Amino acid sequence: MDDWKPPFPFDAQRIRQKDEDYWDEYRGTPKAFVSLAEGRSLWASRFGQTTTLSVDVAQPPPAVKDLAENDSRGRPSHIDGDLSNEAFETRLAAILPADQMGLAWQPVRWRSLEASDGTTSFNLLFLGFSFFIIVSALMLVVLLFRLGVDLRRRQIGTLLALGWTGRRITLVLLAEGAIVAALGSIVGMVLGIAYAWLMVLGLRTWWLAAIATPFLRLHVTAGSLALGLVTGLILSVAAIGLSVRRAGRVPVRLLMSGTPPENLP
Repeated sequence: MDDWKPPFPFDAQRIRQKDEDYWDEYRGTPKAFVSLAEGRSLWASRFGQTTTLSVDVAQPPPAVKDLAENDSRGRPSHIDGDLSNEAFETRLAAILPADQMGLAWQPVRWRSLEASDGTTSFNLLFLGFSFFIIVSALMLVVLLFRLGVDLRRRQIGTLLALGWTGRRITLVLLAEGAIVAALGSIVGMVLGIAYAWLMVLGLRTWWLAAIATPFLRLHVTAGSLALGLVTGLILSVAAIGLSVRRAGRVPVRLLMSGTPPENLP
């Protein structure tokens, strides 16, 4: 306050140390001295009429001194008349339990998280939908590659006639399928992110009434993408292997004759 330079006459010598302390702690907060009754009439609320009681333990009133020296039944408190802040707080807490004063601990953060969780478990919902989609896709892969092997039966028969072993033909077909599966997994990963983003957008806008919260966000991590890519590739290669495992076991004569697939053993 000594550094003030107001545009009006100002006597800095009249500023006391307690004025400086008040300014340092409360800044420009107005200060007024009113009676307890007047304060209760001005600032009472549904939470009560008194929010704070300031007690000077150095010169306590009789009621406070009795509180420090005796317990709630009037017996000596065995604190030897100690009116320190710690002794007063201990005695006050002993005779005024928080639960009797209407105070209770509430797990605010836990309740907030529980309220924001919603009633629908989207983890299990999307996992169930994805499971059926993945199984259907694997069945389609098996059927398509089996059809591809059937269409190439003359080529396979020619390779067998030239001395290729059935195992070698199976490995070649499996390698071809693995390359296609790898490219498809990469493209599918990108399209999957776009599809997930579109689904989240729909849940936040068009289908908002179904989830009752607009705070859904798409969360994509490198670990989840890598796991999905590797898992999809392994499942695809396994399905392709199931399709081509019989390619080299068919007799060359049947393959070269163009026997329809349903007549192959």
